[in-house]
Amino acid sequence: LFYLVLFFAVLKQGFKRRESQFFGLYLLSMIIWSFGSFMMFVNLDIGSTLFWNRFMVIGSMGMPIALFGFAHTFLIKSRRNLLLLGIVLYLIIQAINLRGYVVQDAYVLDGLLYNQYGPGIYLISVTWVFYIGLLGYDLLQAYNQSKDPLYRNRIKYLFIVVFLTLAGAITNVTELQVFAVDIAFNALSALLISYAIFRHNLLDIS
Repeated sequence: LFYLVLFFAVLKQGFKRRESQFFGLYLLSMIIWSFGSFMMFVNLDIGSTLFWNRFMVIGSMGMPIALFGFAHTFLIKSRRNLLLLGIVLYLIIQAINLRGYVVQDAYVLDGLLYNQYGPGIYLISVTWVFYIGLLGYDLLQAYNQSKDPLYRNRIKYLFIVVFLTLAGAITNVTELQVFAVDIAFNALSALLISYAIFRHNLLDIS
């Protein structure tokens, strides 16, 4: 719901600018990620837990690539080759996700989620850490180089969002994976992005 509100705010302004296009893809990825998680836990007898877990990967893997593209458009820093590589990796990951090499089994027991991962999880982990890590580095570098307090504030909030999203995702390979901790972190990220948009004019959204 948090990300839907943001998505419709961006949609109302239009996707003419490249910055808005990447940001819209980022929001859409987060909506798919969160909706997949929601459907796993509500038990509406629409698809299996395993189906919605694999559906969730569509969003959770789109997020780092879209956020990477948005932030570098915002920073006016070209990482075109790495962005194209990210798109290729995303397509490969979705292909192996469809074949069942990412999540091999998933079920909810007593309100807790249990996953059995396949070998594809290593490719996902490396891709995630690389793109989110590089993005964090570039944001930190831009923050240190800039003297404009408004611009530095915008970068600061983006950096915190990157940190929170990464921290939430890491819980999925720990004992905390049985809880929807990543979604809680994503909700915090949505609130921070909203604040940065409306308080520090992160995007041209009224």
